[in-house]
Amino acid sequence: MKNIKILTKSFLAGIMLSIGCLAYLLCDNTIIGCILFCVGLFIIVENGYNLFTAKIGYFVNNKKAYWKELLITLGGNIVGSFMCGYLLVLTRLESLIGDKAIDISSSLLVDKWYSILIVSFFTGMLMYLSVNLYKVLSETSKYIALFLCLIVLVLLGLEDSIANMFIFSVCNSWCLKGFLIVFIMLIGNSIGSLFIAALHNLIKIK
Repeated sequence: MKNIKILTKSFLAGIMLSIGCLAYLLCDNTIIGCILFCVGLFIIVENGYNLFTAKIGYFVNNKKAYWKELLITLGGNIVGSFMCGYLLVLTRLESLIGDKAIDISSSLLVDKWYSILIVSFFTGMLMYLSVNLYKVLSETSKYIALFLCLIVLVLLGLEDSIANMFIFSVCNSWCLKGFLIVFIMLIGNSIGSLFIAALHNLIKIK
């Protein structure tokens, strides 16, 4: 029952992040699009849903059994993002977002692997910081911190692996290289999140 609950919360996180991506793709104004994208993660943290790129950093403070929860979380995120992407292909929204999604996926397909790894590393750092600040700050401050971190993340063109699963799905651009790119992003996101979390632990040691 516990694993089913984790999977359900992860599936919902994949859907909510996809909705945030959809809002971003539909918006012509970059700043407004960034804010709308943030709504997806806001819903995720407010409801306690499980997003892999927001949870991986907490492995440093948990037992090895936490890996099982992370793998279930990743599986649920994948199903949610893929499902949303391919369902939207069947709707009128596809004509509104398809070209923009293709532009994003095409730029990723021609990028160097180390470039993707590096920007994904910084994404992992910002994802961890946004969620961690949300957890430790007071009511007003935590919302400001969450939105600011995510707005910076999107404006800098950093890459979240789960979000890009939706992008590749909604424009049906999956190929062998696409899967490899997202896998590299997943590694970069994980290393970045674990890195900043480990440093946080280090400076807390008296």
